[in-house]
Amino acid sequence: MRKAIRSTASLAAVVVAMLVIGCSTPAPRHPGADLLRIDAQVTWVDLEGGFWGLVAEDGTRYDPPAIPRRFQRDGLPVHVVAKPVDGLTARMWGQPVRVLRIGSAEE
Repeated sequence: MRKAIRSTASLAAVVVAMLVIGCSTPAPRHPGADLLRIDAQVTWVDLEGGFWGLVAEDGTRYDPPAIPRRFQRDGLPVHVVAKPVDGLTARMWGQPVRVLRIGSAEE
């Protein structure tokens, strides 16, 4: 009888340990799941000395640290693939993003 109780207790401990380990392991993420695909307009923002930003069709503002020179035209429609960046910028104008790809929607 005692042997059966010990076996049951050992089995229960193993099951609990497996549940704890399983719950603490993050689920695998799909590559690119956190990327943003944005149709936006490039805009010149006249704050803090001025900078280039992106305004999406839904009005969401994105604040990349840099936009390539050939896309620095106020009102230029663009297609952008960007990655959100954690934190705030000194400009505090829009969601910080890192532009991975950008192309003119006029082409």
